[in-house]
Amino acid sequence: MTLKTNYLLLYNLISLLSWTYLTARVLTADDVTSHSNELLTNVTVLQTAAAIEVVHAVLGLVRSSPATTALQVGGRNLVIWTVMRRFPDLVFSSATGRLGFVGCLLAWGASDILRYAFFVAQLGAGGGSAMGLLRWLRLVDALSST
Repeated sequence: MTLKTNYLLLYNLISLLSWTYLTARVLTADDVTSHSNELLTNVTVLQTAAAIEVVHAVLGLVRSSPATTALQVGGRNLVIWTVMRRFPDLVFSSATGRLGFVGCLLAWGASDILRYAFFVAQLGAGGGSAMGLLRWLRLVDALSST
């Protein structure tokens, strides 16, 4: 494996494990409000660090469009930094706010777990039956997002 492949494999594996952990924390939280600081901090760190994906695209390390990647990462960061972090009382003081917060984290988690699992399988295993299942799940996820 090349240095580029090893780096991307490590990046995607860390991202997969991080999103899996965060999604599991959301699903197992008895009360989202009592874990709000932890969850908000985790999603902020994860999503802010995802800005490196724009650099990956600009440098040509991945086939993604820099503009599309910037739009996705920037959109999520906009929600996190201008709404969730700026107005945490509004997010966590009402059922609607908590539902929106949990909805964002679960939607992002489901999407990113599939995406990073696909990239890890693609970079690490180079194909196989897991790739077919992950490719199909990514297609279903993409179609449901449109």
